[in-house]
Amino acid sequence: MRKLIWLIVIVLVVIGIYKWTVNDEDIVGTGNESFTAIMNPVANSGVTGTATIEEESAKLVVSIALTGALPEIGNHPAHVHMGTCTAPGNVKFALTDVVDGISRTEVTGMTLQDITDGIANGGLSVNVHMSADDLGNYLACGNIEDAP
Repeated sequence: MRKLIWLIVIVLVVIGIYKWTVNDEDIVGTGNESFTAIMNPVANSGVTGTATIEEESAKLVVSIALTGALPEIGNHPAHVHMGTCTAPGNVKFALTDVVDGISRTEVTGMTLQDITDGIANGGLSVNVHMSADDLGNYLACGNIEDAP
């Protein structure tokens, strides 16, 4: 019986020392692993969907999937803008055009920490434009937020 008690005490001490010496930063996966933007229609376009931002192999991957009444006028430029959908600012970085409701962009030189910083400094949004000739008109916009 004494050996069992000593074994339990030793296990508890080891667990206590481990928890005391390991910081949260040492544990993989404690930070944001992805961000999402729920894409809402702009100017009654009827276009909705999602944009997801994830980090893969030291680059960001931005995926957009849209549904609704997408105009059949070709490609629809997309960008990540500083600011929110209600007050979009300058383009932070360009995305691959949306074609048939889909876009996938690999962005080198940026990390999820850059997205976190952008959200903290006034927000970031994903904007999909009518066309390259009509960048002033948006089809859909979504504010970038932590993924659920």
